[in-house]
Amino acid sequence: MGTPSDPQRFEQTRALFDYGYNQFTEKTLAKKNQRIKGTQKSVAVHDGKQDRVPLAFGKTYKAAVLNGESSALTYKVVLDRSKLNKDGNLEAPVKKGETVGYAEVTPKGGNHYGYIYHSNNKVPVIAAEQVERNNWFVRMIKGIGAFFASIFSWIAGLF
Repeated sequence: MGTPSDPQRFEQTRALFDYGYNQFTEKTLAKKNQRIKGTQKSVAVHDGKQDRVPLAFGKTYKAAVLNGESSALTYKVVLDRSKLNKDGNLEAPVKKGETVGYAEVTPKGGNHYGYIYHSNNKVPVIAAEQVERNNWFVRMIKGIGAFFASIFSWIAGLF
């Protein structure tokens, strides 16, 4: 701290802590199992009884926020590529609570006020609901429908 003695170092450290505790508040910005809103709120499921599964945060995320400042955050969902098929969809069945990726979280405006940000900004993303796999009959009917739709598209492209 640039002071010549232990007592002065203690006083400067105390002043720094007092400033931090008086100016900042730790706030919960995302709660465990809280559904994700916005454009990345769900992901498509292949061969599932539902076409999409909603996403949620897998753990609580807290951050230091300047008093009087909005505690809004921005996030980008990154899906685990090993859980996706070639079309970028999850394969059914999907279990509720299954980790499907993570969200890179940043406070709105990018202000993170020096807390250990780079190791703390990834929050697991989980499936908020369970999606069962369609039975063989439904999968067969959808496959036949897709086959005829591709033939129709091909014929329409000729004209």
